[in-house]
Amino acid sequence: MRDISAAQVLIAAATNYQIVVFAKDQIATVLANMAASPICRTTVASDDGLRVLHDFLLSSPRPDQRPAEISACERVQQKSAIALSRLCSETDVAKKVVHMGVVARLVQLCRDERERNQSDAVLIGCLAALRKLVTACGMDPLKSCNASDLVEPRLLDSFLLCSSQQESYV
Repeated sequence: MRDISAAQVLIAAATNYQIVVFAKDQIATVLANMAASPICRTTVASDDGLRVLHDFLLSSPRPDQRPAEISACERVQQKSAIALSRLCSETDVAKKVVHMGVVARLVQLCRDERERNQSDAVLIGCLAALRKLVTACGMDPLKSCNASDLVEPRLLDSFLLCSSQQESYV
């Protein structure tokens, strides 16, 4: 993937063209998978790559969408959060992400069930990204959003705090 410049091609397509949610789903999945590889991270973490992932996080399911489109939108949010989480293992990338204002959107997706269409998969991805950001940059980005509670307790506590599931698994 790196040798054929797949990330650059996908990022350029996402930046330059009006693409449908199903294409965003595929692009977000590939970028998240590439972000897992240390040798591919630099390309995915380019300024345009981070901007695309942020834009993908801003996608929200709409009531007028078909069920397949809503599911694809959830996957776009989830895979974008996962990609950001993987990329934020590097401090310089995490600082760029904070500077871009991505933290506010991650917090919104954690707190507002409707924004993520009650998807707990999106919630987990966003919580993971926030935790990686805090590891790299400290608590200050979350304090400005009044969201320290999303990372200070155990991950399970944060999940239960924001989850749309009202059931107890105990």
